[in-house]
Amino acid sequence: MTAQRRIEIASTPGSCGTLKTLLASLLALTVILYTDDPAVHVAAVWAVVIFAAAVVRLDMVHPYCWFSMAFALYNTAYTILYLMGDDTSAGYSSMNAVYTAVAMGVVLLVVGADSVDASVPLERRHELNSTYNDLFFWLFWGLSVVFAFILHRRGYSGKKAMQAAGDMYYSLGVHVVRWMMVMMVIQLSADRCRSRRRTVVFLAAAMGAALLMSMYTGERDIIFRAVLLAMVLLFYYGVIKRRHILLLLPLGAGIMIASVYFKYFFLTGVGNDAYLDAGGLLYRFLRTDFHATGRNTQHLLNYAWTKGYLGLGAFFSELVRGIVPGDFVNPSAWYNYEVYPGSFKGQAFTLVGFGHSIAGLWGVALVFTVLGLFIRFVYRNSRHSIYSLTWYLYSISIVTGCYRSTLNTVVNMSIKAVLLMVLVSRFFGEVRIKGKNDP
Repeated sequence: MTAQRRIEIASTPGSCGTLKTLLASLLALTVILYTDDPAVHVAAVWAVVIFAAAVVRLDMVHPYCWFSMAFALYNTAYTILYLMGDDTSAGYSSMNAVYTAVAMGVVLLVVGADSVDASVPLERRHELNSTYNDLFFWLFWGLSVVFAFILHRRGYSGKKAMQAAGDMYYSLGVHVVRWMMVMMVIQLSADRCRSRRRTVVFLAAAMGAALLMSMYTGERDIIFRAVLLAMVLLFYYGVIKRRHILLLLPLGAGIMIASVYFKYFFLTGVGNDAYLDAGGLLYRFLRTDFHATGRNTQHLLNYAWTKGYLGLGAFFSELVRGIVPGDFVNPSAWYNYEVYPGSFKGQAFTLVGFGHSIAGLWGVALVFTVLGLFIRFVYRNSRHSIYSLTWYLYSISIVTGCYRSTLNTVVNMSIKAVLLMVLVSRFFGEVRIKGKNDP
């Protein structure tokens, strides 16, 4: 272990915190196994979340905080709605909570409680070319805005129509927004968000472009990731403090609720009034982006034949699908067309359910072991350079978004968004170095 590494993990909970969290996870799992009350199951899962957050002293950029909180929210939202009597479409079985507890416990065990010290200066292993990075940011910003207005002018009714038409501006626009956000993180991390004017300009421009693309495509995921990434970045550099969390929670909830109402408003001129009239604030919040994960898992559990149906081959194919050419099974399409009642496409999927469909409980453990290893790698290496830090911070939005899909989301977005832009930035950084060294 190097001297810097010893400094980075000094004064952290370490293996003791990891062991305590493991014991808390096992206790929660035991409670779930020996009780039939969904309310107790939800309480047991969230007790582990609270414990894990306390272990790392509510460090919001530590995986013990952001992973456990987001994962629990996505995977207990349906159960909470079920208890409220607002969504009983799939019923409920305790195995839903068992899967959730096992998945979360595995990730927390693999990641570990050690904290990376953000106060340690980044190693300047690579030269940055801020001029070129700024140029690429504004290029991607401009393309995002132009593509959004082109899609708006074409009169689509929603993203499904754009996908069915194979519209180039839609598919490319989604990627361009991601590239813009990666460049934003690289540039703001270069000066640790010390320049208030520069930080405000970059964040405002990025949020504006992401909002336009989200409004004119119906892709709520775009603005959700952008807002989450901005909050993570500001919290990491101390612009947002722990005391601000309670103020940001209702703001975030309000943005999520508004995104559902206005999802197709700027395409059709009609808001989702039925959604606003259906229940109270808690109902609307849980129905935004969260409840589908647990509900999809429950639908899979309702059909015994789905356990292990896809097999381990699907696990390996998800690691390369979209990167390596081939005829691979799409687990999300399989679920939407063959499993979901009515075979209606558009219900997303579930990472927990993906594990179930490849090997039951062992499949869940396998999938989340791999996810935990990924999180551990990007987190532990986040102080090596601005690029590794960018990968970690952006990965928070990637992992949070993968709860409704499969591991393919993590692999594809890491390669096609983060690593691609890192290579671009490094290439032009090398150009600058060579230019300086030329006689």
